[in-house]
Amino acid sequence: MPSKKSVDKVTYTLKMRIYPNEAQKKKIDAMIHALHIAYNITFHEVFQKNPLVCSEPKENGSVWPDFDKMANAAWIHKLYEINPSIKEAEAPASSLESNIGLFLSDAKRAWKMGMGNLPIDKVNRKDFHFYSKAEPRLSFSFQMPAKNLIVSEDNPKVAWIIISKKVGKIKARGFNSKLRFGDDFLTFNEALSCGMLNKKLTVKISRDRCDDYYTSITMPDFCHSGVNPVSKSRTEVGLDVGIKNIATLSDGTEIENKHFKKKYNKKLCQYNRQLSRRWGPSNLSFRDYNKSIKNENRRLPEEKRQPLATASKRYLKTKRNKARLERRIARQRDTYYHQQTGYLVQNYSTIAVETLRVKNMMRNHKLASALSDAAMSDFISKLTYKSKRSKIKLLTIGTFEPSSQLCSVCNYQNTKVKNLGIREWVCPQCNTKHNRDVNAAKNILAIALSKGSVSDDEITIPAKKKKKSRSGPDKVNIIMPDRPNIVVQYSKELTTRNNPRYVIYDKNTQSVVDDAQGSGYRSVANAKNCYKSKRKHSLSN
Repeated sequence: MPSKKSVDKVTYTLKMRIYPNEAQKKKIDAMIHALHIAYNITFHEVFQKNPLVCSEPKENGSVWPDFDKMANAAWIHKLYEINPSIKEAEAPASSLESNIGLFLSDAKRAWKMGMGNLPIDKVNRKDFHFYSKAEPRLSFSFQMPAKNLIVSEDNPKVAWIIISKKVGKIKARGFNSKLRFGDDFLTFNEALSCGMLNKKLTVKISRDRCDDYYTSITMPDFCHSGVNPVSKSRTEVGLDVGIKNIATLSDGTEIENKHFKKKYNKKLCQYNRQLSRRWGPSNLSFRDYNKSIKNENRRLPEEKRQPLATASKRYLKTKRNKARLERRIARQRDTYYHQQTGYLVQNYSTIAVETLRVKNMMRNHKLASALSDAAMSDFISKLTYKSKRSKIKLLTIGTFEPSSQLCSVCNYQNTKVKNLGIREWVCPQCNTKHNRDVNAAKNILAIALSKGSVSDDEITIPAKKKKKSRSGPDKVNIIMPDRPNIVVQYSKELTTRNNPRYVIYDKNTQSVVDDAQGSGYRSVANAKNCYKSKRKHSLSN
């Protein structure tokens, strides 16, 4: 048993796999699908500016989604009227109305991330993520009494969870028997029997792509995770996250990126080819057939409409096999990252890292696949919570600190190192030979110790340099120096019918010399080249 002084109190989330029977699976799936429908109906009404789910217009006329109204009983009853299946599924009330529910948590986060927290007037409905058959909802959250989690006395890893009376008791595996509660370090059953766990627990039920079910239960703040902070003497270290090595430390240690997805890339490609050939949504003929049926059904009365095609059994089998392979890859990566982050926390007292904006980095199509395989954000998130749990200092520096460009010896800034192809370089000032990643890790540590930790909210993105203005309505371009009166000019008339268009114009006669047979040129360069070619051809004749 760990001593009271050596254990830190942290919020702990316990994830277990649950094993519902066929009847329980149907009931859980019905709950998830009910929230799926409720979400889509609600945001359809949001874009229709329904006052039941939208705020009153502001002074400038803009309208915003009102998430408090969505979670109100009035709108919940309206949803039951619109689609009775939502009520029939008997999803827990807290899944819709509470702060962890569908609207106050999921919907608010989705709008802020997808729409940038803009009013309804300034967003495009097509940009918003609605749930569909291809991308269905796969989870729901609710609150339950602690007594609904029953831990087995015979097997410390087994427990039972009661979601509702309709679903009944479900077996779960993966309970952490090392959890302790309060200053007396009571087990879960002991804390429950003495009335310590009076508050409701936050529970999430989820289904993965392989049709396996899991539960995540957030334990109270006074729960002890059973992990001891290491007391042996340790050192400070800087950490540079990358693709070739998932992490390079300032002391020269390299943590290899094992490219788990790349190892199975051949098998994944094989599954993708099979899916594209078998009868299902990945097949072009399947999608065209369903599209034609939908078009015909729009013209027919409801009783004469034809059913849409469904995926074949072989398609579903291949899809399941692909999902299992992807889950295997994710689990291998997850295990490896747990081992490496645990090693860092055990051996270093202070860790300095750079704040990464992986979402922006993923926009580079040449690096997107490698970044996805590396999962750098997952590595940093594991390092973050483990350092907090073990009382390790985790310092972060700004995204735009020139950690790779600075010489860690003399602090000379070499801007040529912006090129990612340069892996080693020699400082022009002190002639020190640097490994790019090790040097960056040393600079990250030095900057973090001198400036202190910076939160992601405090990082300011530098203003972009203004690009040179392209040809517009008021700008002309001379084609040849010997004929300054012949220019390329923006055509407002032709642009109204097409994309931006340009014509060749004579300033002396104030007339159009060439308008590309009435359609206009698509760019200034295209207009210049065509005019030169035509003039050369006319002179030769």
